[in-house]
Amino acid sequence: QMITMPELLDALNQITNDGASKLDILGIETCMTGNMEVAYQINSCVNFFIAYPECAMVGEWPYVAGFNDLKSNPSMTPREFAIAMVNYFVPHDYPQSRMKTTMAATNLSYLPSLGAQVNELAVFFLDHLDEYKTQITTALESARVYARLWYIDYYIDFYDFLDLCTISDPEFTTIRDTIQLTMDTAVIVNVHLVDDPAHGLSIYFPRRAVVVVPSPA
Repeated sequence: QMITMPELLDALNQITNDGASKLDILGIETCMTGNMEVAYQINSCVNFFIAYPECAMVGEWPYVAGFNDLKSNPSMTPREFAIAMVNYFVPHDYPQSRMKTTMAATNLSYLPSLGAQVNELAVFFLDHLDEYKTQITTALESARVYARLWYIDYYIDFYDFLDLCTISDPEFTTIRDTIQLTMDTAVIVNVHLVDDPAHGLSIYFPRRAVVVVPSPA
């Protein structure tokens, strides 16, 4: 049975007294949770977030090594522990599943700013869609896609998408540079294969519009 994002936030609000006593670290082992939507949803209740942007494989989360470090050094800060945990992760390429695993930890205090910056980018895209549709589409089609194992294509690496977007408009480049600088600071550790342009957080970016046809009265 799946838990929805509002349900998750409701549970975290109960646990943390509406964010008054934030969790130091929240790790989610299930697939594709290392994305901006999840990070933004929980930022009021959690300081550091560990997750996979990609699909997960059973047994890959480095629990034993990470907790052994904490046992040996109980004075570790939450940031240090999150970094140590992720650094023990060993990424793999699973060609049969069209999947390259990756893991990251994010400082969620930057998510409100990042959310506002992404909103600014969305407004720019909407205002200039006719002018830059080709560049946006080309970058989208070339960006790192997560969760191909499940035959979906709407989770992309946002940082990689911005790298590939060739719009030269100064307004866009300013927004892009600000977003990437925020992401570089927010993602405190990011482990992936050498040839994998994974930057720690995916974003939901559907390639097709959903048209809702009203039923006859």
